[in-house]
Amino acid sequence: MNTSLHILTNHFEAPAGLPFTLRKHYRARNLILNGVGMPEAFGVPSSSSEGGNLSVGQRFANGLRTGLRAASDAKVTGLVVVGIIALVVGIYYTVPASGLFFDEVTALKSQYGTGFSFVSMGLAGGILPILLGLCTGLYSWGGRALAHALFGLVVFGSLGVMSDGLYQFQNFLFGDSGRLLTVLSKIAFDQFVWTVIIANPYQLLSMLFRDSGFSPAKFKSSLSSPVDYYLTTGLPTLFNNWCFWIPLTGLVYSLPIALQVPVASLAVAFWVILLSLTMKQGES
Repeated sequence: MNTSLHILTNHFEAPAGLPFTLRKHYRARNLILNGVGMPEAFGVPSSSSEGGNLSVGQRFANGLRTGLRAASDAKVTGLVVVGIIALVVGIYYTVPASGLFFDEVTALKSQYGTGFSFVSMGLAGGILPILLGLCTGLYSWGGRALAHALFGLVVFGSLGVMSDGLYQFQNFLFGDSGRLLTVLSKIAFDQFVWTVIIANPYQLLSMLFRDSGFSPAKFKSSLSSPVDYYLTTGLPTLFNNWCFWIPLTGLVYSLPIALQVPVASLAVAFWVILLSLTMKQGES
């Protein structure tokens, strides 16, 4: 699963005079989270600023450096989230008293199926970022906030449903055991097949459409050079995603399938909360 989420960043445009400490966290926008439309002020060169003089290899190298820089900027948040999810997994396997809680979650997931996946991921990736942005003053009340919240609910809720299908498909391919080889196989398929071919492009295009004001004409204009756009925006988010979601998916895939979407949604929610608090602290 890919949560290169576009949380708490382009949900609200950053002013030109944004302090460096806050711009740094804008640049480290993804887990969650998707670096769509990264302007130069956030440390990511746009296709226009790069010009057409750089080769594909040079732009690829720039994208790699940008992605790794963003991951470095967000490393504390990422490591805390990985630690929290590792603690959740550890509690599941070592604390018998937690069984009742996990059984309840499993029952909810079994009862509501893909509906549970839609709501849990939609709330974590689409609604929570807006609510936190409103509470911290990083987002303004109004129709735009509502439109972005509803759009985020649909985009990330759909991603939750797709991820649910992915987890079931991988159980069919690799089995449902928690053995190391099985988990490693699922991580590899998730991050180097699913994320590269489907999840990352899906989120990139969805967030680009949102940041184009839901205008098909502006969206098309932003993709006038698809290769350049992917090299300057898609690759950084992909590399950034790998830094955190390779270990996170390992933890998720060590759990029974009924708990995988709930725990993945929990990881997204913690990322949103921590990044929100970090950004607010940087602003103050």
